[in-house]
Amino acid sequence: MEEKCVHLAGKVFPLSEQFLVIATQNPIEHLGTFPLPEAQKDRFGARISLTRPTETQMLDLILHHGFSKIEDSLQKLLPIATHETMKQWLPEILHVGISEDVAKRLIRFFQLISESQYILYPLSQRGISLFLLACRASACIEGREYIIPSDGERLVIAFLAHRLEIEQGHENILLDLYKKAFSFF
Repeated sequence: MEEKCVHLAGKVFPLSEQFLVIATQNPIEHLGTFPLPEAQKDRFGARISLTRPTETQMLDLILHHGFSKIEDSLQKLLPIATHETMKQWLPEILHVGISEDVAKRLIRFFQLISESQYILYPLSQRGISLFLLACRASACIEGREYIIPSDGERLVIAFLAHRLEIEQGHENILLDLYKKAFSFF
């Protein structure tokens, strides 16, 4: 990721300035694999967990050949943004503002993470920066020029949970700490 190139079969393929890495992790068949070191986990911007289909979704898959519909749907996907569009959006996202009050509450949230007995080490600067960028992007997508608390609340798990070693049984601590930091809103 840091090298901004891919090595494949002895060849080097440079990546553009803006690129996306998508990785999957199967929690079942992990024999012969090792957990990522903390420094490598921190390089991934977000982690999204897929949930199991609901009973209704499963019924639809079984009765209506849903798996083949998924393949058909994937082939019909159209891009929602081009490389050029993304280049145009980035300055807009970076100009999304943040009030002093929201900034102070975010700082308090990051302090609460550091103080929590259920989180084994503090959030990295990279984690903080990517979280704030995601909050700015959320506000921009919603047509706002400023961050509001709900931007972070929606993104806190996806952008921060994989970066921290959270004691088992306390998986909801991040959202609880976020709400505590913003409790007066």
